[in-house]
Amino acid sequence: MKTKLTVILILITIQVAIAQWIWQNPLPQGNAIYGVHFENALLGWIVGENGTINKTTDGGKTWTLQLTGTSQSLTDVVFNDNENGFVVGSEGVILKTTNGGITWLPKSSGTESSISSITFIDRNNCLAVGSDGIILKSTDVGETWQKQLTKTTELLREVKFFDEKNGLIVGWKGTILKTQDGGKSWESASQDSNKYFCSIQYIDKDNIIVVGYRIIIRSNDGGNSWSEAKFELPPNSPSTAGLLNSVSFADSLNGLTVGFNTPIYKTTDGGRSWTKVNTGFVVGTCWEVTFFDSSFAFIVGDNGTILTTTNSGQTWAESSPGSRGTLLSVNFIDSNYGWAAGYINLILNTTNGGKEWVQRKIDGMTWRRAIAFVTRKKGVSVGWESIYRTTDGGLNWQLTYQSSLREMFGIAFSDSNNAIAVGRGILRTTDGGKTWFDITTDQKALLFGVTFIDKMVGFIVGAYGVILKTTNSGETWEPQNSGSKNTLNSVSFTDRNNGITVGEFGTILKTTDSGSSWQQEISNTNTALSSVSFVKVNSVAAVGAGGLIIRSTDAGRSWVQQKSGTRDNLYGVSFISKDEGYVVGANGTILKTTNGGITSVDVKVEQTIPSEVSLSQNYPNPFNPSTTINYTIPKSSHVTLKVYDLLGREVATLVDEYKPAGSYVKTLHATSLPSGVYFYRLQAGNFTQTKKFILMK
Repeated sequence: MKTKLTVILILITIQVAIAQWIWQNPLPQGNAIYGVHFENALLGWIVGENGTINKTTDGGKTWTLQLTGTSQSLTDVVFNDNENGFVVGSEGVILKTTNGGITWLPKSSGTESSISSITFIDRNNCLAVGSDGIILKSTDVGETWQKQLTKTTELLREVKFFDEKNGLIVGWKGTILKTQDGGKSWESASQDSNKYFCSIQYIDKDNIIVVGYRIIIRSNDGGNSWSEAKFELPPNSPSTAGLLNSVSFADSLNGLTVGFNTPIYKTTDGGRSWTKVNTGFVVGTCWEVTFFDSSFAFIVGDNGTILTTTNSGQTWAESSPGSRGTLLSVNFIDSNYGWAAGYINLILNTTNGGKEWVQRKIDGMTWRRAIAFVTRKKGVSVGWESIYRTTDGGLNWQLTYQSSLREMFGIAFSDSNNAIAVGRGILRTTDGGKTWFDITTDQKALLFGVTFIDKMVGFIVGAYGVILKTTNSGETWEPQNSGSKNTLNSVSFTDRNNGITVGEFGTILKTTDSGSSWQQEISNTNTALSSVSFVKVNSVAAVGAGGLIIRSTDAGRSWVQQKSGTRDNLYGVSFISKDEGYVVGANGTILKTTNGGITSVDVKVEQTIPSEVSLSQNYPNPFNPSTTINYTIPKSSHVTLKVYDLLGREVATLVDEYKPAGSYVKTLHATSLPSGVYFYRLQAGNFTQTKKFILMK
């Protein structure tokens, strides 16, 4: 008797409280991009800082975020077809995908050395190189990796193969390693130890180009001997300029090289001589250039830079739009209308909830420290020695106050006519910003933040723990006892009684009695906090240096660090509701959340229905700050996956919901947890299993 076997396939789904904070400027994102790979003219990936992976299916016109579960810097990406690829990065990170990047699963590299480059030798064999002279080889499409013996401890920057036998590795101190047996053995073809090499391009088996720090060398005998090519930096270039990070050729004659604070250079004679490319705009640090065909090339670099050419590099277009100026303040008056301000002479405006940001440059306007609007049309911007006013939504600005002795850091309206500006003293307007006059106080400290609860009651904070309060719309100000000597940068109230101020060294002070007393709360960080937004009774967020975003859902009693997706300093935060908010910072950073910044990634992988419940050991382990946990359930059931400390206290809930049968990957971001040993427990129906992991910071 024959039996019929039914195989039920689970379609790939991604359930994400995604992606907590979304880039709105620059686009597609603002992290440094270190690697780029195009499989064809439409399909490509970029990778970079802070675990960034983005994918395009239209030649770079649009990009979608791919989830990695890591915040390590990713340095290189390679695919051998549309589905199968690898990404490598700092601290030995190797990620593999078999579905075009829908899911990226970590593979054990066996090293904590940073991996800088990876390549396919053939469909099964792969090679990766990195710091400390590390060479890793896989013979099973990246499932396992073995270290190879080398005679160098120098940083190895790139590995390239011409065919299944012949390959090169280049790195610091003149390192050039050559293989003719598919990477089984390596012989030295090293140069002067004072030279630093970064990138390789095979033109053919014999003709090879290598670039590095202020040098381009060329071989016409397969790497046995080398000669220097003609290459000149612009006059008076600083010592930091001239590190050529990448080289790529369109054909046997035409190639490009890019680098650190260095112009784009082009060759039309096979690399014998190189000339500077005039792009028409400033080119910052670039990390990789790649040709897909004889015309189409991509360059990626710092701050999310993407440059494209469709004519072999004769002309270039910036394909990563958005301002890169530092933004210090953000203000939204409703879900559509918002403004961001910074330097130099920088004001951005959106009228559609951040989908588009339009830059407003005003002649004569200098640094903008803060901006506030009282209606969609009427607003004020303060900054270095000046105050400007607009009545048409920021299209035009009028200078209404100027003093060489004044720098203003904060601005707040109490109603449509009354506003206070603070900095080196206190200024007040009673006519909507047309005129300003001094408010005399005994306070000599710099003042950084100001807010109004209603028309009459407001607060100012500043250096040395200064807190001032007004109950008469800013006519007079009375000092409050903060109990702190730390600089306070920002203050926000949700009602007359409940307020929070933040400042240096992770300082958070809270009041529940309208400022009569202030209690210090534990922020779990020593990082300087720049801005705070308190919009609901329990919901408050603060931002700071290094991409820090912390959030409280219990009115400031406890704080959890959120994954911002950037390491840029953050200076301003504005929440419209408990879920919808904006953050701004260095290099033009604008981030938006519509779910309160919650981080949760739950990926269901395509496969057959599993036959049993299982809980896998997390990877990596030990880890910092993120790790992934795989589990399977053979039938639909209510699933909980929770984390406990050594005392048995629940510290995190990763899953608590009804799940259909399938295999799942859960990512834990443990940035708010201290180092130590923890347990994670899966419960599905009557099944319970517990495993241990170690968080090391």
